Amino acid sequence: MTEVQVKQASGYRLVIGYLGIITIFIGIIILLPLLALVFFPEESGYALNFLIPGILAILIGFGGYSFIHKREKGRLHLHHDAIIVFFSWVLAILFSSFPMYLLGEYSFSESFFEMTSGWTTTGFTIVNFDTLPKIYFLYRSISHFFGGIGLILVMLSALSDTFGMKLYNAEGHLDKLMPNLAKSTRIIFTIYSGFIVMGMLLYRIFGMSWFDAINHSIASVATGGFSTKADSIMAFESILNPGNYLAIQVVTIILMLLGSINFLAHLMIITGKFKRFFKDSENRTYFSIIAILVIIVTLISVSSKISFKEGFMTSLFMVISSISTTGYSIVPTLAGLGPFIIFVLMIAMFIGGESGSTSGGTKVYRIDILFRSFYYHLRNRFVASKNIKRFDYIHKLSGKEVIDHSKFTEIAIFAFTMIVIIVVGSMVFLSQGYSFEESLFEALSSVTNTGLSSGIIKQGVSPVVLWTSTIGMILGRLEIFIVFIALIKLSKDGLSGFTKSKKLTK
Repeated sequence: MTEVQVKQASGYRLVIGYLGIITIFIGIIILLPLLALVFFPEESGYALNFLIPGILAILIGFGGYSFIHKREKGRLHLHHDAIIVFFSWVLAILFSSFPMYLLGEYSFSESFFEMTSGWTTTGFTIVNFDTLPKIYFLYRSISHFFGGIGLILVMLSALSDTFGMKLYNAEGHLDKLMPNLAKSTRIIFTIYSGFIVMGMLLYRIFGMSWFDAINHSIASVATGGFSTKADSIMAFESILNPGNYLAIQVVTIILMLLGSINFLAHLMIITGKFKRFFKDSENRTYFSIIAILVIIVTLISVSSKISFKEGFMTSLFMVISSISTTGYSIVPTLAGLGPFIIFVLMIAMFIGGESGSTSGGTKVYRIDILFRSFYYHLRNRFVASKNIKRFDYIHKLSGKEVIDHSKFTEIAIFAFTMIVIIVVGSMVFLSQGYSFEESLFEALSSVTNTGLSSGIIKQGVSPVVLWTSTIGMILGRLEIFIVFIALIKLSKDGLSGFTKSKKLTK
């Protein structure tokens, strides 16, 4: 009697196998815009631009999947989760760039930049709005849709717990909504999709076309900022009557807020657990910061002889657009706001939205802990007895969390590293002849995945600027350290393998 022994897939074989599965999904995502040809048959000439890279990605994906097919899947080795997450995003952006490149109007650098902006939900764009086909507008929004919720989360919601919590956490998702990971990801996906459908219907009711409504709803909830208009939301001022234009602004504000709030917080509201929602430290801090910044910007706006109604709406929209890192605008140019308001918006961009949301930035959770740690440190200096040990904590949706020194150090290092990357990006922009203010704003907007521009990012800009911004967007979306860990792990393993091979040949 013979016993059939199933081989185990582990190490880099497992990494390649998982990347193969993800690449299959990337190919399917690239093919999705072809569904729009039912409504825009006149654009069927662009079908091959999506079919070729989409099918190629699927075939390559099956090649990678063959490494683990019919094998028992072992556990991921240390930091292999970081490698999978990092290369999942790089592969998604790379394959997604080819439909743009095959259009024939954009260089590879421009195509890669545009799709990086889409997948990271930054919203920078270099496309020509007058000549871009509708299928491509939808394609950009689809990249926002999947990039906003997270590539790994999409795979987990469609498959099962195969990839496990390590990949889920590595992409920046800190909370599970349910004990079962697959069920958690499906609930997030359902809530996310529900908000988009709601936004689409509201936009349509207030005068947007179905096409504009779909694209803007996805971009608002994903806090991405891609628009079908060169002038963003402001373009609808001349298209709609004043009442409907105001309603469009309000709907956009609501959608941006929904996208920038932790999805576990949404579940608390949906299930009627309002006390837990309002007790959560991050929620309280987030809404407090928004209120303070809106009041400051409104007072500055009104002092420059703008009516209170106009000043308040502009302030509310621009602050929420900045702090949610959506990047929509309702002003002709940012320069017209004045240096003080721009500085306030930069603070909002750096802070960002809540953890577990679609927003970028440092995240309110980290900012909250930094300020609380500062307060606790000063308070403890005045404690009468040094023998008294205090346990300081914050209220999270999942329960109390103790703030210890290691947590503070981890967050401080993250914030410092983010500032360093912004400074380096600013220096590169400065070397290209841009002013200090423009360079700093653009670098900050890239790393925080906001997409508001001081005017540097536009058609025909230098490839140096495009690639600097591209790297900044990827680092910001993957929260910096995942990229560093993945590259260091690969370098160490590569060097180790090279050393072993040299020893064997001696």
